[in-house]
Amino acid sequence: MFAERGLEATLDDVAHHAGLGVGTAYRHFPNKHALIEGLYDDRLAEFISFAETALAEPDPWVGLSSAMIRLAEDLAEVKGLRDLMLHGTPMKPPSAAADLDRVMGALLERAQAHGSVRPDLTITDLPILMAMTDAAAERDPEHWRLFQEVLLNGLTVPPTTPA
Repeated sequence: MFAERGLEATLDDVAHHAGLGVGTAYRHFPNKHALIEGLYDDRLAEFISFAETALAEPDPWVGLSSAMIRLAEDLAEVKGLRDLMLHGTPMKPPSAAADLDRVMGALLERAQAHGSVRPDLTITDLPILMAMTDAAAERDPEHWRLFQEVLLNGLTVPPTTPA
């Protein structure tokens, strides 16, 4: 329900969708925020594992770009995750959010040190850039891919031409 409807879905909606009584849902989760935190901590942990593997990629650009594409795929697929990560919801971010910043920052710094990514980009820019692809996903579930490609092309350092 959160994947389809975002954070507006209620715990009652989730229970009905799962074929459970509302009381059963509330026995396991005191409120929808507890359920959301558990769901998205797990989802972010999966992504963080992927991104940590990307840190071992020999080409730093491939590591960063593959992580950004995978994150954009996750955000396009799960509306609730987009709401939580990109739209300034009143909920606290999942506890995995700090790990997400750490691994994405390491991927970015590694690509910058390699000279394949603009040196003026910071980790605080990445959520803004991801929100651009999110806007495209809201319009058309597959259109985000075009925006992601344009975004990634804009992050690279243009090759220098000999004088």
